[in-house]
Amino acid sequence: MPRPAPNRSQELSQRLYQRLLAAYPRRHREAYGGAMAQLFRDQCRDAWADGRNLGLLALWLRTLPDLLKTSLLERCSNLHPGKYMADKLNPLLRPSRTPVYVFLAVFLWVFIPVFLIAATITFILPESYAGTCRIQVDPEPAGFQTNAAPIAGGPVATPPPYDAFFMQTTFEVIQSPLVLSNVVSQLNLNEVWGKKYLNGERLKTTESVDLLKRRMDLRPVRNTRLIAITVYSEDKNEAAQLANAVAKAYQDYRVNLERQVAANGLKIPPVSSVIITDPAYPSNDPVRPNKPLNLLLGAIAGLFLGGVAGSLAALITHRLARRPQPQPVNPGRGQ
Repeated sequence: MPRPAPNRSQELSQRLYQRLLAAYPRRHREAYGGAMAQLFRDQCRDAWADGRNLGLLALWLRTLPDLLKTSLLERCSNLHPGKYMADKLNPLLRPSRTPVYVFLAVFLWVFIPVFLIAATITFILPESYAGTCRIQVDPEPAGFQTNAAPIAGGPVATPPPYDAFFMQTTFEVIQSPLVLSNVVSQLNLNEVWGKKYLNGERLKTTESVDLLKRRMDLRPVRNTRLIAITVYSEDKNEAAQLANAVAKAYQDYRVNLERQVAANGLKIPPVSSVIITDPAYPSNDPVRPNKPLNLLLGAIAGLFLGGVAGSLAALITHRLARRPQPQPVNPGRGQ
């Protein structure tokens, strides 16, 4: 049976690992480089089959520390084949090395792995798109218009003050199963997400509602009575579709509630209307992960950790260089 062709994430991981093999001595690469690359390709294929991108991420978290450790030991072993390991490490730490040299050496050994780990995680993590739909929910009674022209000789209509409790209650209702279950039913998410995340098995409505809720983010638009409904997904079209479906489901819920109030003749304040002001559209640019920001944070972390480690190593080297050497005893002089 032919092996499945590697995807983009696997190919990127394999190319990156091939470049990292340059950390080993040339003789080691010539003897074992091909076998190591083949082993890593097999591990990539197995990791992808087990957990997709998360499986590759777990593989890299195991591989990078081992690669750094073994490449350093191989470099040290080439200093002199006949010496013990302690003697092989002494040339790297002996006082004859200037503190500046020690600082730069340790700094690079720390900075490069930290930055490579950050870059690897950034490019392996799955991309996520955002779909944002904005709705207007006014707490005033139905029929009140904040932009209505003032009546001649009458008082000017003014909108009621912002009610934080009303907005928080609206957020909770939008995220409730009463609204999200209609989205699940309308888009058939039990079947669609079952095929996508559960190997074809149908999800329960409660599971789909919980998954949808975790992907949602509700925020009030500053200085307005608008609510931004944002939904994240690996598919840009699905993200926009979900955001619009949530807004429409909440709008239908409020319309049905208004009808029930009118039909029952209950003497309670009328329910506010919901207007979809800005529907969501597919975005071409992913919002997660933020690659430039992640690379910048990785560089900053590498600079900080490398600077701390390099400074400590340089300080130790400086103190060892200033330590007085013991004077040899003259065996020819008697006591």
